[in-house]
Amino acid sequence: TDALYDSDSVLLLLEVLDHILQLWVDEASIRQKRHQLNKDNRWIVLAEAATRRKRLATCVQGQKMIAIDRSGQMNDSDVPAILCLILNDPAWAHEFPQLVTRCRNFLSTKLAPSAATL
Repeated sequence: TDALYDSDSVLLLLEVLDHILQLWVDEASIRQKRHQLNKDNRWIVLAEAATRRKRLATCVQGQKMIAIDRSGQMNDSDVPAILCLILNDPAWAHEFPQLVTRCRNFLSTKLAPSAATL
C-alpha cells in the first residue's frame, strides 16, 4: 500500500530531513576539527617537549662551561666538549671569551710541531 502525503507533510518531511542532514554535516565537521585539534595538540606537546629538552640541555652545558671556567683547569677531554658546544652555539664564545682563549692556547700547544717530528 502506498502512503499518501499531502503537500504540507512532504514539505515538513523535507525540512526535517534537511535539518537532520545539516546536523550530520555539523557533527562530521566537529569530529574533523577535533581530530585536527588533537593532531595540533600533539604537535604542540612535541614542540613543548623539544623546547624543554633544549632548555635543560642548555642549562647543563652552561653549568659545565661555568665549572670549567671557574676551576681554571682544563684537561684533554674538556677541550673537544667545549669546542663542540661553541661550534653548535657560537653564543657560548661570547659568554666565555677566556675559555675560548684557553682552548685556543691548549690546541696550539697540542698541534704545534715538536722538535721530535721535524
